[in-house]
Amino acid sequence: MFLGVICTILFIVVCLRGLEKRKGKRGIFTKIHTPASILLVVATIAHIITTWQYLDARPVSIFATGFIAGFFILFATINGYLLGKAGNAKTQAKLHRIAALLAGIFIILHVAAIVVGVTAYQARVQNIVVTNIDVTHIPDGVYIGEYDVTYVAVRLAVTVESGQIANIEILEHRGGSQGIPAEAIIYTIQEQQNIDVDTITGATNSSRVIQAAIINALR
Repeated sequence: MFLGVICTILFIVVCLRGLEKRKGKRGIFTKIHTPASILLVVATIAHIITTWQYLDARPVSIFATGFIAGFFILFATINGYLLGKAGNAKTQAKLHRIAALLAGIFIILHVAAIVVGVTAYQARVQNIVVTNIDVTHIPDGVYIGEYDVTYVAVRLAVTVESGQIANIEILEHRGGSQGIPAEAIIYTIQEQQNIDVDTITGATNSSRVIQAAIINALR
């Protein structure tokens, strides 16, 4: 997220040089255009690399618009560097402007996809209803449960012995390192023999998804 914001800011700074050029001025944005462009390329590549780990935990629309925006940013920057150095400068300049315009369009679409995705994700988490289940009537065995809200997905195994939750094992927890602390909630649930326990501070959403997966396993 942080690198994405940096990329957007740098893109705006780089584009503002075009406005100065149209007015025939050589202002601050013209002076910092080259270093800002280099930083934009570095930040874009770093952003793509660091977000790759979330490929299976984000809506396709976010990655599609993001990668396309990144492609046009890199194309526009490289094309801008080559302006006047090879081939037809007028054609290169036209391609440069088109690539920059398309990069801007896909950045807007990328941000829109993020807003829509996060809003839907938060709504799905809020719709999770955590209730206790009477385990005393459940036969001994291992029960598999899962719950997926796109940004966070959990698959786990609940072992029932003598009418109690004997063990909970997280088989898969997708959603990034920030949700890992939520896994501690399984020990509280086992200790209290109660699914409706307090969520882990700082990992509330992952905690609720784990609780939902346990409920699905025992239903």
